Amino acid sequence: MMANEQHLALLKQGVAVWNEWRQNNREIEPDLSQANLESANLEAANLDAANLTEANLKGAYFILSSLVKATLERADLEGAYLIESNFEGANLREANLTGIFLELSNFEGANLEAANLEKIVLRRGTPLPGE
Repeated sequence: MMANEQHLALLKQGVAVWNEWRQNNREIEPDLSQANLESANLEAANLDAANLTEANLKGAYFILSSLVKATLERADLEGAYLIESNFEGANLREANLTGIFLELSNFEGANLEAANLEKIVLRRGTPLPGE
């Protein structure tokens, strides 16, 4: 399983282009599985229902981003910034969240089973499921 090259190319054109495409193609669930998005600026990106399984998201910036019901199984988010972002109902099973910077993000109903939650920097109370 690899990312859809068209979806990845659209995202790499920037969030404005990506969000416009998402707005015009609501029925498509983007496939970004195994994509290398290390240090990507995904500020305000609409990644709802996106498949980010095994994606490299190390050091990525999720600021005001929406990942409602996104699949991030076994994704690597080490050192990523998750600020005021929505992960409601997202699947983060076995994801690497080591050292993420977490502030005012929503994880209601998210699956964090077997996720690595070591060394998280938690600012201004973001409750994680089960806490």
